[in-house]
Amino acid sequence: MKPRKYPRLFFVRLILAASLLILNIRAGFCDEFAFKHAAGDKFKIVSEVHEEYLQNGKVLDRSNIHNRISTEVTGIIAGKAAHKALFQVMVDKTAAEGGKTMNITNEYASQFERDELGKMQVSRKFAFPSVRNVPVFPRRNIKSGDTWFEDGEEVHDLEGNFGLKDFLRLPFRAKYQYLGQRQWRGKMYPAFLVTYSIRQNYDDYFEKNPRQYLSPNAQDPKNKEPKTLVIVSVSGNTSQTVFWNSALGQPAASKGAFTLRFTMSDGTVHEFRSEEEAEILYSEEMNKDAVAAEVEKELRDAGVNETSVRKVEGGVSITLENIQFEGDSAVLRQSEKAKLDKIAQALARYSGRDILVAGHTADAGGTAESRLKLSGDRAGAVAGYLTQKKARPEGQIMTKGYGATVPIASNDTQEGRAKNRRVEIIILEN
Repeated sequence: MKPRKYPRLFFVRLILAASLLILNIRAGFCDEFAFKHAAGDKFKIVSEVHEEYLQNGKVLDRSNIHNRISTEVTGIIAGKAAHKALFQVMVDKTAAEGGKTMNITNEYASQFERDELGKMQVSRKFAFPSVRNVPVFPRRNIKSGDTWFEDGEEVHDLEGNFGLKDFLRLPFRAKYQYLGQRQWRGKMYPAFLVTYSIRQNYDDYFEKNPRQYLSPNAQDPKNKEPKTLVIVSVSGNTSQTVFWNSALGQPAASKGAFTLRFTMSDGTVHEFRSEEEAEILYSEEMNKDAVAAEVEKELRDAGVNETSVRKVEGGVSITLENIQFEGDSAVLRQSEKAKLDKIAQALARYSGRDILVAGHTADAGGTAESRLKLSGDRAGAVAGYLTQKKARPEGQIMTKGYGATVPIASNDTQEGRAKNRRVEIIILEN
């Protein structure tokens, strides 16, 4: 694994957003908190994180990261709500055609259960939600000023950052305080504060398990062999305010900040400081049959060719078959822009739903890495053009490149390669 210049703790940006994911509550009164889910509920959490990365106290990077968590309550089992969720990390990207979109850099699927007080059950194979058992409510009514304490846990996959071969688990004890009414974006909501600290020393553990937590990100100047670095301690603080929508019995939003520090065996300290705002949005049920039929008819009436419409698991897909770019580039040909003008008009009918633009290439020429980049750039070009045409605002359109990993035809023929060289515009169900 080729080490990065410095680690990027992108998954930590999901911590505060992940804690919102588990707040799908339908309590009858704002001072009587309890988890009561309904099978079939679908919602998403969107958040923006402003993060600084410091090494030995010096700021090396500042970034703005977008997180999106889509989840569905798949059923109620013995009083516990089963959730299926997809966590996505995104960064801003300016397309070749202009227009800014959000490019998906990482995705993580997860499943978990939660009881009425907030206790979670998550398989050890899942790294997300990063924060477990937050919040957990007492079995009593809560009035303004009340406090209570519950145990929780953070779980992190650090293999890409520090070379860890197993998830790092950080236990903590959270303090809760009910704040009463607080303002969020001009409206008043019942709110509560969640705070906790992390203090973990791993000297003894790493001595007993040396190969589980190795970090090959330094070189020994004498023999030029990888130098074994380990995390010897982790510390941090989290503070989050959750705003409660008592009419719906669910959180409206949250805002908070966290700091997390990793001290290595050579004395280096990696520190991450973040501030975040998050919002939860419920999705209306989507009649995919009706949407697919409407879009197909509108495009057919508009004379849009080499385009197919079909239902997919996440919504309704418009596939631009054999889409044309300038040679080996992400610059759209003029004929494709005319097609996208008409597609943008069709998309405007469903303005309340987010869009994912997925790029695909044929398995021909170049490397897997170059094909992945090209497909992502081409998806970005289509998304950027749609943004320019006001099909969606920047915050509602995402992109992802798949390279040649998802073929729909054989790459052994010219006809098959043309079909695989495509862009899909997906109207998302959630």
